[in-house]
Formats: sequence, structure tokens, C-alpha cells
Amino acid sequence: MENGEKGETFGSWLVGGLAAVAVALIFLLARDLVRARHPPTPDYHVSPPLPAETSPPHQTVPLSFDQSSLLPPSSSPDRSSSGSSDAAWAPWAKRGYELTQAGRYTDAAKAYEKAVSMNPGDKTLQHNLAYVLGGVAHDYLKAKSFDLARDRFREAIRHEDRGWFEQGLGISLYELGDEELAITAFERAVRLDPKLATSYIYLGQIYYRRNEMARALQRLEEANRLDPHDERLSAFYQKVKQGYAVQSNFREHGTAHFTLLFEGEKSERIAEEVRGILEEGYREVGQVLSTYPERPISVILYSRKQFQEAAHGPDWAGGIYDGKIHVPVGGEMDNPVALRGILYHEYTHALVQQIARQPVPTWLNEGLAETFEGRVTGLSHPFQPKGSFPPLSALHGSFLSLDGPAAAAAYAESASAVGYLIDRYGFYRMHNLLEALSTKSFPDAFEDAYLVSYAEFQKEWQAALEKP
Repeated sequence: MENGEKGETFGSWLVGGLAAVAVALIFLLARDLVRARHPPTPDYHVSPPLPAETSPPHQTVPLSFDQSSLLPPSSSPDRSSSGSSDAAWAPWAKRGYELTQAGRYTDAAKAYEKAVSMNPGDKTLQHNLAYVLGGVAHDYLKAKSFDLARDRFREAIRHEDRGWFEQGLGISLYELGDEELAITAFERAVRLDPKLATSYIYLGQIYYRRNEMARALQRLEEANRLDPHDERLSAFYQKVKQGYAVQSNFREHGTAHFTLLFEGEKSERIAEEVRGILEEGYREVGQVLSTYPERPISVILYSRKQFQEAAHGPDWAGGIYDGKIHVPVGGEMDNPVALRGILYHEYTHALVQQIARQPVPTWLNEGLAETFEGRVTGLSHPFQPKGSFPPLSALHGSFLSLDGPAAAAAYAESASAVGYLIDRYGFYRMHNLLEALSTKSFPDAFEDAYLVSYAEFQKEWQAALEKP
């Protein structure tokens, strides 16, 4: 066989191999992306207006969304390639292929980077390097190494900009708290690929939290159109739609830290009172948790009927936090002490979400909110279990499935456990725990913060309960 024929044969094998790599990567990344972290889910924290011992528990109702929109678009790589087995870049390309086949994507990326540096005009090399970098970025995303994920997605985009790279970049930026840049990435993602429902969901939730209701509604409408069978997405979309209609005639007054929306002059007095309470909470709760809002928090004041229609609040609830604070005013909420407690409670949820950036176990989130509401003082909280009671590890999710007595017990148990942590260890370690949750599992974060395992703490707290 002549040398030219050998070169053509090797070149064909190499281009075919690179094409196979891209196809394999699409499959692998699709598989992993389906298993990826869920889009941010608005947590609904419901605050009752009556004393804790006679009220239903605060509840967390997470939304979950279909992950199919995280899949990269089907595409075949550009089959144009130049050079032969004698080309300086060819061994690096072959090495990249072999490392990819072995699942060593980080090393494969280094090999492809070397090949691209020697042959920068080759579209196939650029394409495959981008996909390998995307795979590396996604592994970092799953590991909650959001800064590394951000950097790798940006590198992938430099070689080939695709919607799902921008979406991954947006998720990374969102988790790092760079909301403005996250919006830019998600908006670019849907321009590049209008079928990326996950990007629309993120955008809808960000705009909803900012009370940019028209934008939120438009983005969620697109997500709902792409995935009309997701019941929770549809419910959230309907909630935003109803909220937009109710708020259309609301007035807006704000401070540097809060944006208040309310209807008519009748609510002017209560709005002024709410502003004062919120500013006190900003200073008091913020000082204790060493955290202040990154941007103004929207606070919406409703009639009881509007609260049920727009915020989907149950008739017994005194407030809801779902990225915004919703409060029905009038009736018992004319009581300044009750109003202050509800506002402090919901504001605490906002700060907890900002610090952790991840779902927080319900017992911890609600126990903290009760602490700042003024009802909890460590073990003096009225938690007197009769017989056995569930471990705290069973109180990470919603209490909605519990009946009344079981829910009340779970609520009291949560408040007691948080009070014990604060009494014994202080707020500094609590802040460390919440901060660690942005990158670690709860058991790992707990042990790092308190130097005792989660299981050992539960035994310690339960033993303290049994002391006279």
C-alpha cells in the first residue's frame, strides 16, 4: 500500500473515530444530564398566624421539573478534517479519542486542546473538544463544584457555542449567586435552542422572584408549552398567571432593601407599618445570621381572598415565602405583634435560601424561622413527646402528608432541635452549616460545622430532652 493510501486510510479512520466520539459523548452526556441536578425549585414556606402550639406546621412544597430539556440537541459533527497520520496534531487527536473511550474526559480534553492548538482550523477537533469540555463541566456541576463547572462551560462555548452549554453555564452562575450573568446565559441558551425548557423554568423563577411578572409569565408559558404534562410546572405557571392578574392594579412602594406591593390607599397605613418592621428585621436578623439580601425582596400585601387566589395560601396561613414574601393583611394581622412575627419568620426563610442556595431540611428551615419569630428559646420550647418520635432525618421533606397531630409534633420537634443547636453552639456555627450546604450534603455539612456527626447530634439532643 502506498504512503498516500495509508495517510488517507488513517485520516478516514481518525475522522470517523472523532465522529464516533462525538456521538458517544452525546449519548453519555444525555444519560448523565437526565440524572443531573434539578432546576431550582421554589420552596413554599407557609406561616400560620396563631401560636405554634395550636397551629398547623409551616410547610415546604417543592416543585420538581422534567429533566428531558437538559438533553443536548442531536447533531452530527462536521466531518471535514485535514492532514494525515504524519500531521503533528494527529497523535494528540488519537490520544484524545482513546482517553475518551476510557472515560477520562479531563485528560481527553487536554489532548484535544493540544491537537486544536496545532490545527486550529479543524472544525471536527473544535467540535469534539467542546463536547469533552461540556462533559467535564457537567461532572463538576453534579459534584457542586460550580466555579469549576462555570469555567469549563465557558471554555466549551469558546470552541462551539450551543444552547445546552449556555444552559449549563447559567445553572453554574445561578448557584454561585451571579444572577445577572445567569439571566444572560439562560436567555442566550433559549435563543440558540428554543426547546430548552429548563432555561425557561430558571428564567421564569428568577423573574418571578424579582416580581417582573410579565417576563416570568412569558418564560413559564414557553416552558409549559414545551412540557404541558408536567403538573407541577403547570400549577406554578397558573399561580404566576393568577398573581399577575391580581397585582395588575397594585401600588408599589419600596425601600433600599424591600419592594412592597399593595392595593389602594386603604393599605397605605399597613404598608408603612410593614416597611418599618421589615427594616428592623433587616438589621436584627441580618446581624445575627451575618447575611443581608443581595437584592431587594418583594413583599406583597393582600386581602385574605387575594392571598388565597394569587399566592395559593391556605385559609389558616399567615404568610408564605416562595422567593417573595406574601402576607394577608387585616383581621388578626392588624395585631402588630402577630404581624411582626410573620414578617420576621418569612424574612428568615429568604436569608436561609440565600445562604444555602440549596434546599434546606424542613426541620432546620422552619425551626430557624420560628426562632426569629420569637417563639423559640432552646429546650424551653414546648416539645414534650409522648413515647417515641421520628428522627430529625425523617423531617427533611414536606410535612404535608402528616395528619394534624403528627404534623404538630414534627413542627415542635423541629423548633426544639434548632433551639438546642443555637443554645449550645451559637449562631456562628449555624451560619457555617447553611453556607456549607451550597456545596455539600447535609450530613457532611453538619459534621463540618459542629464537629459531631448528624446521627450523634440527634442522640445528644434526645438525651437532653429526657433530662428533668
